[in-house]
Amino acid sequence: MNLMALVTAAGRLVTAQPTDELPTLRIERDNTSISESCRIEIDPDLVIPDTDSNGVIHITADNITLEFTGTQLRGAPDGTPWDALTGVGVAIRNHRNVTIRGGEFSGFKVAIDAEHVGGFTIQGTRFHDNFRQRLKSTPEAEDSSDWLFPHHDDNREWATKWGGAVSIRHANAVTVSGVTVRRGQNGILLHDVNDSRLFDNDVSFLSGWGIAMFRSSRNIVSRNAADFCIRGHSEGVYNRGQDSAGILAFEQCSGNTFIENSATHGGDGFFGFGGLEALGDLPAPTGFTHELKGCNDNIFIGNDFSFASAHGLEMTFSFGNIIIDNQFTGDGICGIWGGYSQGTRISSNTFRACGTHSNGLERGGINIEHGANNHIVDNVFADNRCGVHLWWDPHADFETKPWGKANYVGTLGNVIANNRFTLTADGEGAKPAAVPKPVPMLHLRDPRAATQDTPPILFIGNTFDLRHENARTVDTDPGVMLLQTGNVPAFEKPAATAQGVTSPVGKRAHGGREAIIMSEWGPWDFQEPMVRRAEASNGGDRWEIFGSGVLWTATDLDNREVTQWAVSPSPDKPLQLMVTNSQGWRKYRYRISNGAGWETDVSGTILGGWWDVRAFNWSDNADPRTNLEGWRALAADEGVQRTKSGSLKLRFAHQGPSDLRWGHTEFAAKIGHERFGLVASASPHLPVGTYRLTTLSDDGVRVTVDGVTVIENWTWHGPTKDEGTFEVKEERPVPIAVEYFEIDGFAVLDLGIEPAE
Repeated sequence: MNLMALVTAAGRLVTAQPTDELPTLRIERDNTSISESCRIEIDPDLVIPDTDSNGVIHITADNITLEFTGTQLRGAPDGTPWDALTGVGVAIRNHRNVTIRGGEFSGFKVAIDAEHVGGFTIQGTRFHDNFRQRLKSTPEAEDSSDWLFPHHDDNREWATKWGGAVSIRHANAVTVSGVTVRRGQNGILLHDVNDSRLFDNDVSFLSGWGIAMFRSSRNIVSRNAADFCIRGHSEGVYNRGQDSAGILAFEQCSGNTFIENSATHGGDGFFGFGGLEALGDLPAPTGFTHELKGCNDNIFIGNDFSFASAHGLEMTFSFGNIIIDNQFTGDGICGIWGGYSQGTRISSNTFRACGTHSNGLERGGINIEHGANNHIVDNVFADNRCGVHLWWDPHADFETKPWGKANYVGTLGNVIANNRFTLTADGEGAKPAAVPKPVPMLHLRDPRAATQDTPPILFIGNTFDLRHENARTVDTDPGVMLLQTGNVPAFEKPAATAQGVTSPVGKRAHGGREAIIMSEWGPWDFQEPMVRRAEASNGGDRWEIFGSGVLWTATDLDNREVTQWAVSPSPDKPLQLMVTNSQGWRKYRYRISNGAGWETDVSGTILGGWWDVRAFNWSDNADPRTNLEGWRALAADEGVQRTKSGSLKLRFAHQGPSDLRWGHTEFAAKIGHERFGLVASASPHLPVGTYRLTTLSDDGVRVTVDGVTVIENWTWHGPTKDEGTFEVKEERPVPIAVEYFEIDGFAVLDLGIEPAE
């Protein structure tokens, strides 16, 4: 070995080991090039930023091994905000058979970035405290800006926007094993990676994706833990997951085997989508055909996709996937969502207590819209909001677009056979929903069937144990045909052998969806204590405290008052710190400690006082968008509901003003859940300074200060945040007025006022 080849301008050779051991290279600065196998050493106190975003370490040769065991490469000082992290730790381009073993990486946007690297291997490496976004969603409300959009990655969108511990692009025969990722947004990102293996990795408690694949096929993904990969969840408030997932597969990922992975408590457990190119929504290469394009022929065996915020497993616009022997328990919307899927085999799975937080037509065990030739056989459905729901609905000109024109065959050939359906008297599916409904084991919707022949469903050999008065065996639209005689298509279980030794399924028993506890950075990992602001209002802030400790205290750093708790918090019963203020403006600072060496500071501002609120219903002739004066006249009428409220944090959800618990209310006629308006006014006493107003609204909102409009979004829209500022030049009462209208569906109005620091 030529030891001098290891010496670069950014590193120096420390010792030459015997020929049967690797020499040691001490890394001291950015842009170190390595062309021979070596053992890496880095001073424990050394931080090496990637100043030019091309990698601290550059691997420049084939057939080499880098041994990082016992050392850490840090790209930023401890305590640097995660969303401020930049740069790359190790960069590899156009080299084969490179192995990275052991070590720790922190403080980067992408810790290891590899491209065109056949035979690449990562073993036993730990990644922590790398890039992740600050989330704007709170326990009180979702913020739509937190949603991920994984539909594009051909131009490195994933790594550029959201970072990752590992990014590998354009490679075959890759092996990633024994990797751990914590306190980051994404774990392992694969783009055009084929014929590779990922096993025994733990990529959990992330705010994006554990393992994400794009155009990647024929891979084995086995015995990985990708639990608690989630953003955008507040149990009982909202549960959409915002496109996060334990495992994600987009744009023609086919022929992969997913076996014995644990992907619980994610946005989705598994999120698969055929892809925009496959559908024809993006330009395709010359000669590309849309026939049978999607994420096809993947095998899912023995995985746990339970307690997802949204779907246990989503696989849409795809063909020939096999889903067998998997667990789907407590998934918020449904166990499997398979819109436009064809030729899917779903066998020997268990679906239990799924669908309690339905999303439109999606709820329960299995939901497939516009699917064909799907075989649902030998499964167990227990206490779900619905067992199997198949439907057709109008889809405009979809059948004339590229994918639809090439592939759509309607809803023919579906089989539901030899399944066991149960609904106990106290099961999750029997619990009241927002709108009580019967709970069908099989729900079939097809409005065409009333006037024309539609494809029948083969429905044979199923058994039922229904012990609740709301349970129904079958609920169908008029004219939908069920065939109750026939043959179940033969099926041979594919041969697949798990790789790895960790067997993570069932190992992480933190409870159901209530165990998903989000901070502004991501899910709590049940390790170090966590404190989050659960509610902020003009009258007070409520902080929640999670974690273990012998004697919790909260010390008011301004007044030196101490609050003590003699009990330990739990995920379902956190400690509560209430900071209140009835009038005027209060800034506060508290130090929270657990009596075992851990502490953190929290602070905030509270504007105390009462809002005068008037609520009323409106009709078409006083639509606020077209007849504002007529709408305002309704608000001024003496018959409206009048209320005094300590804050304007109004979580109507699917209810209305009459359903909320106000500080003081004079009830008039009940205000309905749709087409209602609200006007509110207050004159808080504000010191000199510049202030920031924020609103979260669904639907229209307008805020004026001293008669000047500061925020205006007077439209029909989903939950949307708006912001404006105003200046107070002398200390005085400042008149603030709010106008708000709701049209239909979900409703929220949230107003915040704080110093613009």
